Amino acid sequence: DEQVGVTAEDMRDTIIVGTQNGRLVRDRADLYASGGLLDLVVSSSGGAVKVFPPGPHVADHPKYNGGHIVAEFSFNNTVGAEVNA
Repeated sequence: DEQVGVTAEDMRDTIIVGTQNGRLVRDRADLYASGGLLDLVVSSSGGAVKVFPPGPHVADHPKYNGGHIVAEFSFNNTVGAEVNA
């Protein structure tokens, strides 16, 4: 994607995190914190898996900023239950 300088090869073995730019989580930093979800995924892969955006202060990819799953099962979800505890 020329807009954000990312190629398909750059995204190999990469989890794209879509939070609708933070709207669907209580705190984006928690996802990236030591012991947070993304830290656990990356560390359990032995570093083979990468994450984009690389940190909480980088915006979501404009084309992949979160869809049905994050809208349905996130902090500000459509079912009214808090599943992002």
